[in-house]
Amino acid sequence: MPRSIIARYLCIPAMLALGTFAFALRSEPFGIEILLSAVLGGFLFYAAPFLAWALVVSLADLSAPVSHTGFIAPSVALVAITLLSFVAHDPSGLPMQWLLYWPLAVALQAVSVSVAALYVRRRSKIGA
Repeated sequence: MPRSIIARYLCIPAMLALGTFAFALRSEPFGIEILLSAVLGGFLFYAAPFLAWALVVSLADLSAPVSHTGFIAPSVALVAITLLSFVAHDPSGLPMQWLLYWPLAVALQAVSVSVAALYVRRRSKIGA
């Protein structure tokens, strides 16, 4: 998979990290610590499942549908948890639902990549 496509998928967690930074600036004054924690720390947190899959894709020879599915799954998890954090806002300021992001992303990746791999395999056997 070309690096340009991987970079495009990494724009999803980057945009969320920038959005988190903009949201944090509404309640706190600008400072280098908020910049580093919200942008850099946020990006690394949100992008971890994407980066792990990018490593898998770079090491393994996977078909395009399987490779893309591995990036779409954490995107779905990220959208779901983001929406959940807006709908079910934790009054303590510690959104516990974010603890679910990585396990949800990994579970979705495992299931969706397996289904995509089986589909690609079955489709290639039918076509042969």
